[in-house]
Amino acid sequence: SLPPHRSADGSADARRSPHGSPPTSSTPPNCEKITLYFEVEDTGPGIEPEEVEVLFEPFVQKQNTPNTQEGTGLGLSISRKFVQLMGGDIRVHSLPQQGTLLQFEIQVDLATCVHQNPQQCTQKVIGLVPGQPNYRILVVEDNQENRELLVKLLRSLQLEVQEATNGQEAISLWQSWHPDLIWMDMRMPVMDGYKATKQIRAIEKKLTAISPLQPTKIIALTASAFKEDRVKVLAAGCDDVVSKPFRTQIIFQKMSLYLGMQYIYAQQTEIEANQANSSNTTNPAFTAKVLQEMPEQWIEKVQAAAIIGSDEELYKLIAEISALYPDLANMLINWVSNFQFDKLLEFIENRDKINE
Repeated sequence: SLPPHRSADGSADARRSPHGSPPTSSTPPNCEKITLYFEVEDTGPGIEPEEVEVLFEPFVQKQNTPNTQEGTGLGLSISRKFVQLMGGDIRVHSLPQQGTLLQFEIQVDLATCVHQNPQQCTQKVIGLVPGQPNYRILVVEDNQENRELLVKLLRSLQLEVQEATNGQEAISLWQSWHPDLIWMDMRMPVMDGYKATKQIRAIEKKLTAISPLQPTKIIALTASAFKEDRVKVLAAGCDDVVSKPFRTQIIFQKMSLYLGMQYIYAQQTEIEANQANSSNTTNPAFTAKVLQEMPEQWIEKVQAAAIIGSDEELYKLIAEISALYPDLANMLINWVSNFQFDKLLEFIENRDKINE
């Protein structure tokens, strides 16, 4: 049966083995190394015993599952190699129709304490600095969840965004819509990102021979971590490569690098945020007076977003006023960042009484 104990984050306690006693280790007792134990468990359909035996073989996938055709069957094989290189191994316990438990341990060195700079940035992008071009971004991705996630992120900045599910659609949209930047998945049906990028670059070359043309920036999205694949992506004509799953910060950094986008941040540094919080709370009458001058339509949108707890929508609305009303924006950002939607609503409802 599956071991009953779990840590809150799904990993096993480093002080004990998942089964009560740690596996034997060849590490000498006086060496500056420790063993960490991990467990990952699901409650899915489980794995048949005969499939468990070949689970770590290259190019082998579990059969009769919806996502069987989406991978290469190399994930677990590579994972085991990495774990073995770190002095451990992976074990599988599974019961059909009940779930699967993966366990592994690794040998690690004890780290030394690193003192963090108190002014280290804790920046969160909430909008674009006013006065910039109306950037057009094309997202090309066949996986619906990945595509919707990136599109939602970009539209939160009020960017013009179009989406395509394969390379042919991407070329058609590029020709008719002329995006400034394309986020291009490299593995897609119909036409992959390599062929689509090569065709776009070929067309650009022909058009440039007729008249000067600003090439579209193309950044590849790929799940591959191999150096050879990165070289292949760049050779196809992409300007850069971002690994999947992507991080929000990297997406913003790349668009700033290649398009010159400038952002408005929720907090510039921890110290600046604390200073803003202090100055705002000492003069609520001033911010209430500013709030009274805001358009009623804007206030209604803020109230509606606060009622449903949409921090994303609130950041967008705050970004609209941050340049003209920085004190009010900083106070609202502080509340939204700490999920104090009730305090925000109370402030709006009582804004007429604060100055009395």
